[in-house]
Amino acid sequence: MIRRDLSLALLCLGAQIGCSAHAMDLDHAAAPPPVRATGADPAVDSEQEFEGVWVDDRRLYWLTSFSSFQSCLKADCEPTILTYVTSDARQAPLSVAVSEHVYWTLDSTVVTSCAPEGCGSEPVTVTKDHSLQRFFGHRDYLYWSSDLDLYRCPARGCSDTPEVVALGATPYQLIFDDDRAYWIDSAGILSAPIDGSQPSKLLIAWARDGSSMQSLAIGADYLYWAIDERVLRCPIASCNATVPTLLATGGAPVTDLKIDGQTLFWLEGDLIHSCLLPGCERSTVLIPQKVAPGGRSRYAVDASDVYWLEGMDPPSTEPRSPMAKSIRRTAR
Repeated sequence: MIRRDLSLALLCLGAQIGCSAHAMDLDHAAAPPPVRATGADPAVDSEQEFEGVWVDDRRLYWLTSFSSFQSCLKADCEPTILTYVTSDARQAPLSVAVSEHVYWTLDSTVVTSCAPEGCGSEPVTVTKDHSLQRFFGHRDYLYWSSDLDLYRCPARGCSDTPEVVALGATPYQLIFDDDRAYWIDSAGILSAPIDGSQPSKLLIAWARDGSSMQSLAIGADYLYWAIDERVLRCPIASCNATVPTLLATGGAPVTDLKIDGQTLFWLEGDLIHSCLLPGCERSTVLIPQKVAPGGRSRYAVDASDVYWLEGMDPPSTEPRSPMAKSIRRTAR
C-alpha cells in the first residue's frame, strides 16, 4: 500500500509507525552526547520486499524483490506512481539524472531507458553487451564495465562502437568530477579522464593488510573513501603523494559514502551517519528502527531529506535478516 502523506512534517504518523528516527551528535574521540530526537515519515509501504531506493529533484524511485521498478512524485506519491518494468529489472538506475532519463537492464545484457515521467509507447534500448557487468551515468553519457574494460556512449543511444574509457578496469562503483572518473578495483583507487583520452592512473594502492575499501565519494576537490571502519580523504590533485586524513572511525564497517552539498553521509552497520564538510569534526547519527541489510541502495538523500529501506523482522521463529517492507524518510 502506498501512503499519500509525503509531507515534511516532523510528527510520527500513527501508533503502527512510531517515533523511531532519532539523531545524536557524535564526537569522534568522546563518548556519545545526549540524543536529539527527530521525526520520521512513512514514504512507501509494500507487500513486496524493497531492494533499493533512489531519489532525484522531483521523484522517488524504488526496486522490489520481484524486480518491479517504480517511482512517484515526492510531493504527491500515490496518484503519481509509475511502473517502468515489472520483471527482469536486474539493476535500477544508478543515475536518474542522465539526459533526464532513467535506466535499467534486462537479462543483464540490455540497457534500457525512458523518461522519468513515463516511457510513452516503449522503452528505448540504449546498448547491448553480453559481457555487461555494471552501468553508471554521468552528464549526457552512460558508462559500463564489460569483462575487463570500461566503456561509455551517449546516454540517448549508442553507436556500434562505444568509446573506451579505461582498459583493464572492472569498477563496482564509479564516481565523477568535471573531468575524470574514479573507481575501486583489485589494485586500489584509480582514475582516468571521462573521455578515455589518457591511460588510467593509480591514486591509492590497495593495502595488503587484509583491509577492504568499500566506497568512494567526491566533494570540493577531495576524494573520500571507506576502509573497514574508517572514513579517509585526500586532495584529488595529490592523492598519490599525500598521507590520507582520517575523518571518522566507527564501531562497524563503513559503506555507501554519499556527498550532498556540504554534507557527507555513510552507513555504519545499520545506522546512517552524516557530518559537515570540510572538517567532519562532529557527526550526526540517524537512528531508524533498522536499516535493512543488503539491497542495491539502502538509503538516498536529497536537499531536504534522507530516505532509507526500513528493516522489519520476518514473521518466523527462524533467524533471518530483516525484510525491507517500507521506505521511510526524515529531515536531514
